[in-house]
Amino acid sequence: MLVFIACKGQSQYRWIEDRDSLKYLINTTADDTLKIAWLNNLIILETYNFPDSALKHAQQILSLSIKADRVNDIADANYQLATIYTVLGNFARAIYHTLERKRILDKEKDQLGSVFLASELSDIYYEMGDYKSAYNYMSDAERRINLLPDSFIYKGRVIKKNDDIMYRYTSVASIFLLGGFYDSALYYAQKAFKIDRDFGLYWSQTPLLLGNIYLKLNKIDSALIYYKEPVKIPALKDQVQTNIGIASVFQIKKQTDSAIYFAKKALDTAQTMPYLNGIIKASALLSNLYERSNPQEAINFYKINSATKDSLYSREKANEISNMVFNEERRAIEASEAKKDYSNKIRLVAIISLAGIFLIAIIFLYRNNLNRRKAYVLLTEQKNEIDLQKRNAETALVQLRSAQAQLIQSEKMASLGELTAGIAHEIQNPLNFVNNFSEVNKELVDELQNELRAGSAENAFSISNDIKENEEKINHHGKRADAIVKGMLQHSQSSTGHKEPTDINALADEYLRLSYHGFMAKDKTFNATIQTNFDESIGKINIIPQDIGRVLLNLYNNAFYAVGEKKKQQGESYEPTVSISTKKLSSPSAKGDGGIEIRARDNGFGIPQKVLDKIFQPFFTTKPTGQGTGLGLSLSYDIVKAHGGEIKVETMEGEFAEFVIVLPGVHSKSDLI
Repeated sequence: MLVFIACKGQSQYRWIEDRDSLKYLINTTADDTLKIAWLNNLIILETYNFPDSALKHAQQILSLSIKADRVNDIADANYQLATIYTVLGNFARAIYHTLERKRILDKEKDQLGSVFLASELSDIYYEMGDYKSAYNYMSDAERRINLLPDSFIYKGRVIKKNDDIMYRYTSVASIFLLGGFYDSALYYAQKAFKIDRDFGLYWSQTPLLLGNIYLKLNKIDSALIYYKEPVKIPALKDQVQTNIGIASVFQIKKQTDSAIYFAKKALDTAQTMPYLNGIIKASALLSNLYERSNPQEAINFYKINSATKDSLYSREKANEISNMVFNEERRAIEASEAKKDYSNKIRLVAIISLAGIFLIAIIFLYRNNLNRRKAYVLLTEQKNEIDLQKRNAETALVQLRSAQAQLIQSEKMASLGELTAGIAHEIQNPLNFVNNFSEVNKELVDELQNELRAGSAENAFSISNDIKENEEKINHHGKRADAIVKGMLQHSQSSTGHKEPTDINALADEYLRLSYHGFMAKDKTFNATIQTNFDESIGKINIIPQDIGRVLLNLYNNAFYAVGEKKKQQGESYEPTVSISTKKLSSPSAKGDGGIEIRARDNGFGIPQKVLDKIFQPFFTTKPTGQGTGLGLSLSYDIVKAHGGEIKVETMEGEFAEFVIVLPGVHSKSDLI
């Protein structure tokens, strides 16, 4: 990295890129002004590479600045300290020095400094994991910076707004990445990367960010390309993150040796700095990589991970222990009360049982002492009692059928709820495009007005064409969102019970996407590989689309649930996969087609043989209490049978489960008219 510093007694500047040269100048000068200038540039070299050393030099600047009562240098020293403490993971001290700087800027009425301070607070909250606060501060900084000219002078330095725009795009993309909004993250990261390359900066953060996004999107080849992009400004912190990303790519490719090599490289660099967040991520990855091949090594890296977490989150650990103690005391009290209740119930049951025995004995003696003349009366009483029990049983049966109908309706509403969640998640994508292109058009309109004022008609026409193209894109994505909403309304309507010609491939694909987005909306960490193989020769078939859609949605939900649960148990070594295929069947006779086949397969836990015969029974479920009614497959079975088809399952316990739906009635176009 090149460092731009001032030389005493000269109006010119020169570049110094050697730490030792800077330290020599600092130690040999008696001029505090030059010493502060050289210390500031030394800190630029050290902050992301040698943060401990940078901290000592920043504290030295603060001491010199306070001694000389240099307000601007005191403010700058607090900025340097806040940045260094953020890298070291001491967020409380980072916020303290940022607020100290804010107090100085407010007192000096430095409005430009306050604009940049909002971005600095965003960085701190981002590293803390408080992404909502980070995004709010970044939005405030973006709003203020948009009011500034393209370039301006601040404290004797020329500031280019394009450099700051790239930085803000990078920060916003990082926030979207950790929030699980990968499309939005990719949009801003690509804009930052373009600015970075157009201006020849070759900053290490922009390709690293794109690599992390493509890794989340499971596009590992693209991720590896960006991780290996050349940079001119290599920071050790970014090198740590880059090596962790490359190790993750090789882990997915099952190239364990390469993954271990880059993970160790990341850990060594992070420990040298030190960079605590990097140590935590690298040690966790190494522990996972060694889990099967070398358990002892896995334990060693796990210990490093735990020790680092303890030092970084010790307060959180104390709160967690306090909560555990509180919960344990509360559980003990509840257990004691439950034990007392149980003892009371036992005593009550014993009393009732003794009373019942005595009552039975009395009745038995009474019956034996009755003569034959009362036999008819006893028989009559028994008959009346049987009639009463019969009426009670009939009433209970009616109530049971009513409850069953309510449960079936609840299952349908649950299906609708999951579908709606998927639609809501999917509709966010076109809405993001609408918002983004609207923001771009606002900027283009400003440019158009400036060109018109300048009398540049050619540039004005060019900008108007860009606005027109953006409006067409807004219209396209708006229609896409409208189509999604109409599909949701169609699903929410009650089934007409009438069959209609339906493209089964489009129906299967639509409900697959909605189910997947529904699971992503409920769990931001959920991710699965989806494979489709649709037979395009099928054409349209006569079905009730809403009913068959509910069947497909239920099968997809079961598949995503199964792979999600297996992912929680097996971790990164397991790749959840759901496969959907359709196939046109040939008839053994000469009379046309034999129907179509739909297969939904997942590589989850499979279905145990002992419950295989029960899965289509009403109210049978293997899910935990509160997560399923056991009516999904039962209703699906009834719907498929009502269409004249059949549904069956093929499975291997611990390996996969595959549901097969066979529907009759593939027709030609002439049959559908």
